[in-house]
Amino acid sequence: MTTPNIPTLSSQVDGEVRRAFLAIKAWADNLTLQVTTGTGTSAGATQTGITQESLLAGLGAIGSLTPFLDATVPPALVNVTATGAFRAVMLTWDAPIFANSAYVEVWRATVNDVGASVLVGTAKATSGVYADVPSNSSLAIEYYYWCRIISIAGIIGPFNAVVAHSHTANNPDYLLEVLAGGTNVPLITLAVDTVINGVTVPAGTYIRDAFIHDATIVTAHIKDAAIDSAKIADLAVGSAKIADAAITNVKIGNLIQSTAYTPGSVGWSINKDGTAEFQNILARGDIEALSLKANTLMVNTGNIHDLAVDTLQLAGQAVTLPSSAYTEGSVSIGTGDVIVQTLMLTGDGSPVMVGVSFMINGLYYGDSTCDGVLVKVLRGTTVIYQALLPYTPVYNGVIWTCYTRGPFAASLKDVPAAGAVTYYVVMNGGGGKTTNGTVTNRYISTILLKR
Repeated sequence: MTTPNIPTLSSQVDGEVRRAFLAIKAWADNLTLQVTTGTGTSAGATQTGITQESLLAGLGAIGSLTPFLDATVPPALVNVTATGAFRAVMLTWDAPIFANSAYVEVWRATVNDVGASVLVGTAKATSGVYADVPSNSSLAIEYYYWCRIISIAGIIGPFNAVVAHSHTANNPDYLLEVLAGGTNVPLITLAVDTVINGVTVPAGTYIRDAFIHDATIVTAHIKDAAIDSAKIADLAVGSAKIADAAITNVKIGNLIQSTAYTPGSVGWSINKDGTAEFQNILARGDIEALSLKANTLMVNTGNIHDLAVDTLQLAGQAVTLPSSAYTEGSVSIGTGDVIVQTLMLTGDGSPVMVGVSFMINGLYYGDSTCDGVLVKVLRGTTVIYQALLPYTPVYNGVIWTCYTRGPFAASLKDVPAAGAVTYYVVMNGGGGKTTNGTVTNRYISTILLKR
């Protein structure tokens, strides 16, 4: 891939494009790399490089780099036209169909020779207009113009094929002064061009003051106009200040933004690609979006049809969120401690309600001195609850059988420290007797006691 030329940006280049372009230029100045379309070998050695795909993926945080790597040559501008005003020459052109354009360079010469021209300014390619104010705007000087597009990657396009040329428009005040010789003659008519004191005065009618009820004018050059109402089919404006405008339809070629716009800080901006930035938005109706990203979201009233949350943090203990563990299968219990269920909880130091339930079927054969099954609930190694489920002894004339059967449930309050803790349900057949017991449907739950 050919490394594009990186030109010096003019002050008229869009601020966002300038910042991105200069960031890439600084990055390129400090890092030598080889952008390839894959991995290859050279002279038997592996060629270490960065693929364009991995480069775009790795630097995705600063936006797409595709425009900066696109070496497509911009097209030439068409219909470049120069029209003289009193002190300026207005240049217009058709907005190009080229998404990678950064700006248009405007070159000027006083002869029809592009080699003698100098760069006089830059403009947005999509604006289609540039106002050039020559330092010497004499009527005797004809100005020639060439314009070309510079891409975001710094690729230079060709100049316009047809040279545009014009001179500044005739100044009636100056011409009337030459013709009238300092008098206040209201109207002078010349049938042919006339040279007076070395100044060529074109043929025409010169009027100092005119009041016209209805006029049809093919071409007009107006130095200063105050117009109550105007109907204009096509308008090219280099700069405009509008106090109040009523516009039926607006087509923005690049972007529209507030005068003091600073990305991420001040003002607002709407780009032609649909992206926008605002300080605050007040919507009285519905907002529909495929996705919503917000650093802080405040909702007074909401109805959510379907919500999936990776991590939910609720301030002020406003909502209770239970956590639990349940196992249906059986666990044998004997004469030692057996852990039958566990549950880990991450709390904020608030009180916790712990619930425990299970089904037990415990029995042993021996004598009538039955103790029972000891149930304990521990937080870590600390016993926070214990209960003895007594055996019921039954003698069938031969041997004593002690048993305890049925469901068991208990709830208790605990105040663990903030952070992660583990709760255990522990059971012990006890008594040192020959024990044959099982526990099923083991369940433990915790609920933070909120306000």
